[in-house]
Amino acid sequence: MNRLSDFQGHPIEQLFLEVQMGQVLGASVVWQSAYSDSVTTAEKMIWTGTGDYSYSATGQQLSITSTSAGDTQQINIYGLNENWVETQETVTLNGLTPVQTVNSFVRVNRADNIGETDLVGQVTGLNGANIIFHISPSTQKTSIASYSVPAGKTAYLFQGNASTDKLDGVDFKFLIRQFGQRFIVEEHFGIYQAIYETPRPFIPIPEKADLKVTGLARQGTVPVTAQFGLLLLDDDQWKNS
Repeated sequence: MNRLSDFQGHPIEQLFLEVQMGQVLGASVVWQSAYSDSVTTAEKMIWTGTGDYSYSATGQQLSITSTSAGDTQQINIYGLNENWVETQETVTLNGLTPVQTVNSFVRVNRADNIGETDLVGQVTGLNGANIIFHISPSTQKTSIASYSVPAGKTAYLFQGNASTDKLDGVDFKFLIRQFGQRFIVEEHFGIYQAIYETPRPFIPIPEKADLKVTGLARQGTVPVTAQFGLLLLDDDQWKNS
């Protein structure tokens, strides 16, 4: 039986392992996983925040707060600056008092609690009036079905899945927006009390593009999950080789 392999003949499963072990120059694997217990008959992105998600138009310093006065943990932020270049920063919470980042962020792809104790409150990072990331005490990290591709890189979507609980029906969309354009639906499917997995043949997503997964309940308010995997490659390493 023929098996999918890379240009050097390595099986794709081995390639992913080599990437995760740091043995492939200019490559990394991204896995975004999200849960929401509040998907309604109004379409919204799958994340732990309330309502739909608003993307920021410009990079700004973030204002970060918790809903608990006792939260003083360190939060690691992985995002993109105003030039869409990968940027990482660690901030220390000060409870209800806003803390500003040193760096500016136009996107945040992930944020984690790296402190020694669990968060008690809900943590939000604001870019102006937009909530650019949200951390729930139930996860201790961002839980969001969205990813923005850094400048100088191309993401290849290799897998996506979504699920609902028993007796729940939800319409899901996988959408991609290239820089300066609008979101386009790449995959649209309905699920009724099931899980749906969509293997994608490495759809290329260029730099500065946004990928997101939305859900729309057929009735009531339902819990859902959504996940996807990306192979992220440096353009200067791979497109010119």
